[in-house]
Amino acid sequence: MLNYAKFISKFIGSLNALSEVTLRRTVDGAYDATTGAPTQAVTDYFINVNIGPVTDKFDPNLVQSGDMEINIAAEQLEAFPLAGDRLILGDTIYVVVDVKPVYVGIDAPILYTLLVRK
Repeated sequence: MLNYAKFISKFIGSLNALSEVTLRRTVDGAYDATTGAPTQAVTDYFINVNIGPVTDKFDPNLVQSGDMEINIAAEQLEAFPLAGDRLILGDTIYVVVDVKPVYVGIDAPILYTLLVRK
């Protein structure tokens, strides 16, 4: 039987993948009385992605000029991408606006399609 997760991961790696791509999640922690702000925990995922124009997967009311669609093989991530996560491409930081997981006959997603914006 075909291992879809490995297939998608290799397929995306063979496309126009960028080497300097980071998916960053920042989570607020406990309140720090010294700084007067919550502490923050940052987790970075270093990944290969396929970048393209926005397709009809996303609500047209969400899409703005300049938005991009990013495909990430789920096998590369330990956590589900969330709206509000940051995607760092070289020196440019994008915000994840929406996430669409792709399932192929299994319980876990094999691919995440992200709508991102500068």
